[in-house]
Amino acid sequence: MIQRLTILILVLLTAAVVPVRAQVDTSTPKAAVKSLYGAVAKGDAAVVRQVLMVDGDPEQRFAAGYADLILAGKHLADAAKSKYPGVADAFTRGTILPEDVAKVDSAKVSIDGENATVKINDRDEPLKLRQTNGAWRVVVGTPGSVSTPAQRENQMNLIKGLIAAMNQCADEITADKYATAQEAEAAVKERLGAVVAKALQNEPPTSRPTSKP
Repeated sequence: MIQRLTILILVLLTAAVVPVRAQVDTSTPKAAVKSLYGAVAKGDAAVVRQVLMVDGDPEQRFAAGYADLILAGKHLADAAKSKYPGVADAFTRGTILPEDVAKVDSAKVSIDGENATVKINDRDEPLKLRQTNGAWRVVVGTPGSVSTPAQRENQMNLIKGLIAAMNQCADEITADKYATAQEAEAAVKERLGAVVAKALQNEPPTSRPTSKP
């Protein structure tokens, strides 16, 4: 679960580059993806939360956390691009790029009942969506696989920690703490790595051995 979350961070770090006006249209899978990108570009947390969904999370508490995580990534990416124009590739490598957004209309869509995938480019995994109450929403995370309250709380603490780390790095970049993009990248990796390491250390065991070796 934690590994999947770190991958999600890399995928969404530069959604802020999307120059799309936020509109809430979830009538089709492509429309939902466009709405998500536009909301992130505008920094509209309410719309991002509306378009996202998390399996096994009836109150969508995790969805709200993921929305804030995405926008923290936007904050970090914006700060890096502003401070290191043309050399901030470390913050955008392997992420959603403007040219990908332009390809949404021609993206490959596969619909199977209430589930769908949208494949925008050959580089990334397709986005997964689900239709609920007539609206398509982008599926993120897998808290349904986190079985105990302690595990779920640890997962939420991880998300909160990553949000705080991203925002702190963004503020430090803006305050000229790092002379180069490379220094900033190293600081971001170290801080995020520390948050993930702490979460792994605190993660409760899923099972206990039934016998001694």
